[in-house]
Amino acid sequence: MDSRGFHYSLDPVLKQATWQLDAAKLALGRACAALAQEQARQTKLDADYAGAARELSTDDGGVIDLARRRHALRYLGQMRTHLEEGKRQLERSVAARNEALEALNAAHRAMELLDQHRADMRRAYAAERARRAGAAQDEDWTARRAWRAAAVAMTDQEASPR
Repeated sequence: MDSRGFHYSLDPVLKQATWQLDAAKLALGRACAALAQEQARQTKLDADYAGAARELSTDDGGVIDLARRRHALRYLGQMRTHLEEGKRQLERSVAARNEALEALNAAHRAMELLDQHRADMRRAYAAERARRAGAAQDEDWTARRAWRAAAVAMTDQEASPR
């Protein structure tokens, strides 16, 4: 397939699609990093909450300090609030990652469509060049045939006795 001289008129659009694909990859990377960070934070909060609850529930058989217990229960309540907010933030991070993934998929599909269109246009260009080259060869053959016929006719006229 000879595509020398081919110029794709949508090259600026293709470049823009490439930039959008790169930006979508970057956004997905950031969203995944934020999600991983939020998951680690949530895991730490869960572990801290479980440890504090375990510590509060252990009964060593001694005298119960009500002020300390009230303070510990208030602390557990605050931690529970942080856990719930962390879960909501984790859900937002998952949603942001999913949106970034959808944007990446859309950018990738657009890029594939443009690449396919460019390949189709390149094939059409090569086919048109081949058709023109064939037509030029046909014209050349026809011209040479007519020239040979004229040369043979002249040779016959010169060779024939008068």
